[in-house]
Amino acid sequence: MTTQSTFLDLFRQQARTAPDAMAIATSDSRLTYRQVEVASDRIAAVLREHGVQPAEAVAISVPKVDVAICAMLGAMKARAAVLLLDPDHPRARRVQQVTYARCVLVISDDEDKLTHATPNVSPSSSPAARPFRASAAEPGDPAYIVYTSGSTAAPKGVVCGHASLANVALAQRTLLGVGKGDRVAVNAPVTVDAFYFEVILALAAGARLQVPDPGERRAGPRFRRFLRERGITVLVCTPTKLRTLEPSDHHGLRLVISAGEELDTGLARRWAPGRRLINAYGPTEATIWTTMADISGTESEIPLGTAIPGCRVDVLRHDLSAAATGEVGELVIGGAGVALGYLHDPGSDAFITMPDGDRAYRTGDRAVRRRDGSLVFAGRIDDQVKVSGFRIELGEIRHHLLQHPAVGDAAVRVDGGRLIAYATAADPGTRPEGPEALKRFLSGRLPEYMLPSSYIWLDTMPATNWGKADVASLPGAAGAASSQRGWRPTETPIEQFLADAVGEMLDFTAGADDDLFLIGLDSISVAKLMNKVNTQFDVELEHIEVFDNPTISALAKYIADRVAAAGSVRQ
Repeated sequence: MTTQSTFLDLFRQQARTAPDAMAIATSDSRLTYRQVEVASDRIAAVLREHGVQPAEAVAISVPKVDVAICAMLGAMKARAAVLLLDPDHPRARRVQQVTYARCVLVISDDEDKLTHATPNVSPSSSPAARPFRASAAEPGDPAYIVYTSGSTAAPKGVVCGHASLANVALAQRTLLGVGKGDRVAVNAPVTVDAFYFEVILALAAGARLQVPDPGERRAGPRFRRFLRERGITVLVCTPTKLRTLEPSDHHGLRLVISAGEELDTGLARRWAPGRRLINAYGPTEATIWTTMADISGTESEIPLGTAIPGCRVDVLRHDLSAAATGEVGELVIGGAGVALGYLHDPGSDAFITMPDGDRAYRTGDRAVRRRDGSLVFAGRIDDQVKVSGFRIELGEIRHHLLQHPAVGDAAVRVDGGRLIAYATAADPGTRPEGPEALKRFLSGRLPEYMLPSSYIWLDTMPATNWGKADVASLPGAAGAASSQRGWRPTETPIEQFLADAVGEMLDFTAGADDDLFLIGLDSISVAKLMNKVNTQFDVELEHIEVFDNPTISALAKYIADRVAAAGSVRQ
């Protein structure tokens, strides 16, 4: 690959050399490389007919991932900047993103337009003219837009270019060894940059992208079956989700790339034997991937590793001078991976010019460079957090909480890996009856991964001498939730089993009427609870069954009914 190549050139090379090889597979469809090439050419032609110009943004909002990928490639071929949307996200948020990105077109099956100002085109539309044949994308073109969580009402839109994306593809080819026999799982949501990492990892190398059904994406029995039955060999996964898997059940996984969160030594010891385990790091503003380390499982601390080809990583002091070996400083990234900038703010202070003239991105991550040249993560400078692999600004959640008419002040923190929301009443007489009101309010404004798992009302918000909310003084989620609920003891053995399991995870005594989701369980901890239940009672719960029976007493009754119907109670 030359420096002038794009990911589209690499994909077209695979489509020419092995046109009948499987490119994308779902539970109900199979697309070869030739079929993906033809479908994306058709969409590119449709966009050209609608007058889409280079660098203009095109949104894609379709539920089927294989269709979204073809639409994504087609938009890139038309030299548009792709904005992938999740149709399940709140409508108001999608409208906000489309409007802020100034999208000129939305590719969607939905006849109800997101905005009247932006026309819709169906992904099944056919061009009136001859199909578009040649990619016009240039390395300097914007390739895609990804929104990160912003500290204000509007999330930040990061614009990444084709040259940067091509550099990732080159590094994948050089360092990861993925090839035609591999099956790469589509594990990331379409709205995060890891999705692009998975797509190019497979389609630039002639491998197969294997797409799970929506119900197979969540951690739990169906996701584990998907990995085994679809023969997945390559998995990109957050440590949180990786903890829900048992390595001995997935011998076919030859390459596991841990990304999105810190990888701990205990998890590394479990997963390194028998396969290649990689710790990957890279912020959205540096085009997905910046450093990597091969992990043996014997490390006393897990390194971020060293920069991938084409990228440069410096550890700098506050005055931007180089930190010494062993000294904590800020990670600053330069080289080919640096994004084009933020939407409508390409000159943001986060992007700087180094003394040698190289453009760079200040990550806000702290790190130490070891004597061997590798990097070790040392925390965040600001209050940005990562929960289940998603980068979140706590200030954005607080902003929306403050829009509730009954909320006077609010704070958000991470407690035990879960987002916890705290609120005081604007007027004690207007306080909603329970935390469910706050969760319903936020669910119409934020995607699921940004919704706190617990909502706690406070009489007053603790404050520092400076007058800011003293987050460190906020009560723990479990204790505060316990004091606000009407507690009732468990009565049946199954209720007690569930209470013990939940208490072990949350470190407090759960009652029979406790709502699992309001007291702090998230999708990952629910998966762990399901594993315990399935093992103990020989049933196979699905996530939807837990959501439909959210209290300990309701879930216990549902399990008892299942066991009785099967006639196989385990003593």
